[in-house]
Amino acid sequence: MLRLKALALRRFLRSPLVIVGEIVAIAFATGLGASLPQAGSATVESLARLREGGEMQSMLVRVFALDDLFHSRWFLGLTLMATASLWIVILEQVRRLRVGWTQRMTPAHFSSAPLRAQFERPARGGGTEPLVKVWAEKRFGLTGSVMLHVGLMLVIVGGACRALFGTEAVVDLVEGETLPPTAAAWAGQFSGILGQPFRLNSPVTMNSVKSAHYKDGDLRELQVEVSVEGAAGAEKSQLAVNHDLKVGGGRLFLGSDFGPAALLEWEKPGVETKREAALLAGVGKGRYEGISGGPEGMRAYVRARVGPEGQHPSLVELRVMKDGALLFTGDARVGQSALLPDGGRLALRGTPFWARLRGSRDSALWLAYAGFTLIMAGSVIIFTLIKLDGCLVITPLGATERVFLAMKPQRFAPLFAERFQRMVEEEGGSAADIAPRKSVEGAPAGSAASVEKADPVGGRTAGASVFALLLCGLVLGPGCQPSAREEARGLVEHYNQVVSEAYRRGDVKLIDPVVGVKEGRKILGLIGVRLDLGLTLDSELLSLDITGVEQQKDEMRVRTKEQWRYRDRKIGSGEQVGEASKDSYEMLYVFKKTEGAWLVEEIQFTSDPKVSRKQTTWIAERGAGHTTANSSNKAEVQKP
Repeated sequence: MLRLKALALRRFLRSPLVIVGEIVAIAFATGLGASLPQAGSATVESLARLREGGEMQSMLVRVFALDDLFHSRWFLGLTLMATASLWIVILEQVRRLRVGWTQRMTPAHFSSAPLRAQFERPARGGGTEPLVKVWAEKRFGLTGSVMLHVGLMLVIVGGACRALFGTEAVVDLVEGETLPPTAAAWAGQFSGILGQPFRLNSPVTMNSVKSAHYKDGDLRELQVEVSVEGAAGAEKSQLAVNHDLKVGGGRLFLGSDFGPAALLEWEKPGVETKREAALLAGVGKGRYEGISGGPEGMRAYVRARVGPEGQHPSLVELRVMKDGALLFTGDARVGQSALLPDGGRLALRGTPFWARLRGSRDSALWLAYAGFTLIMAGSVIIFTLIKLDGCLVITPLGATERVFLAMKPQRFAPLFAERFQRMVEEEGGSAADIAPRKSVEGAPAGSAASVEKADPVGGRTAGASVFALLLCGLVLGPGCQPSAREEARGLVEHYNQVVSEAYRRGDVKLIDPVVGVKEGRKILGLIGVRLDLGLTLDSELLSLDITGVEQQKDEMRVRTKEQWRYRDRKIGSGEQVGEASKDSYEMLYVFKKTEGAWLVEEIQFTSDPKVSRKQTTWIAERGAGHTTANSSNKAEVQKP
């Protein structure tokens, strides 16, 4: 019974349909893992967006571990299943290799050879016994297929071992900071199912960070100098992006994550001084931004620029907020302090650079390298060394003799037709004596159809896998895309979040990623007027309904119903100015696609807004605002 079950399992795993399914599933999973942010390599922000991208997306990420796909149990199970199928194929390939290598060919093996000829010629010798000559060329070509499949096996086994035992870790280091040789020193650990936490055998110090930038501020080159403590003292090494440094305990890589760090001190009478290094991350065009948490719920939003030669920032922009109120805004140089309303101070002590190091320990890496080597070697052998069997039989018939000549290539028979014709002519025959090649189901021998029938896994499976991949892309591709309404809701929500925060902080630079030129000018003027009056707007979106979406190639018009709560705050103290307001709007957002991103080009009120508070003087005097599509007397209505 066990034998029958094992035979049934083997047939199942060897089935072309199962192999196609494994190929499609692994290809799909690999593409998914390459397109989605993965733990250990992606930024914290991108991982957070993936995990919090809606209820359905969050559930899928949680259930299928899409943020750490290659370490997930289901991917490991899929890999093990594919390994079992591949192992069965390898056993068959080895058996074929042994048979093909040791087989003693006879003329009977050439009766259906794709290249054969039979003719009579005048006798050339006086013998009476038939002359039989059988030979084989490039027998080593039989090993190509085995090498290829064994290489695939090693790559899969290496990947499985990495998923089981491999470990990766990340840490952000500031210039002059030393990484202790402990697992706890790493900010993030991403271990395999059976992996151990990553740690180095000796301390590593980041001595310096050097960067070069393009004219637009984007990072062009990054390099760090690290010192690794050893028995002979500290050894300095240079480390660049996409290069590794082998140290005791694993390998170190330099990521492209980089920026200045603002060394801040929060001082307040009666409260212990808090020191923090706020790591500023790049937001484009040479700008870097970060956040520092202070005492009693205060937060400092920090912004700096890095010059094209990678100079340390000499000036840092600070905005200190508490409970949605702007307490301080201004620029600070190293050594300067900002006086806060509660009597405290925020001091800037330095602006060193920081960079992200990645650690990796993968004991099976050599398996993957060996596998890739065998795959390339097997591929070269398959296409360059083709085993060729030949047979020549001369049978005396008195004054004449019959000649039978045949060639049996392992593959690509048409490539040998010209050589075979020359051999026939040398033996006294002609092209007319060459037997026509038999077709397989109507296809010429040596064509794709004949190869498919000869090797169902090598031909039919490969063709079916390509078809299945295309079908998967056609079926799953549209289904993976969000609907127009979902996309519109996400765009509107993101726009309102960003612009509300810009009003709250009095920081117009925040709106760059979400607005076009026309709408940006409006918001710039409105925020500027508020700052001149010493006010910021603290707003909260209470509800949002998408009532209509019209989308063209580069334009999307989104109609909404919204409810907001507003209150004005005084800069410095955070005190509320005037009464709070709860408003209701019907809006039209006009999005334009610019350089691949949807930007708000214009906003209109589609009906009269319902505003609960009375107009104040500063609203009437600001001189600009969002006007209604069917009324021009609504300049006093504001909306972030």
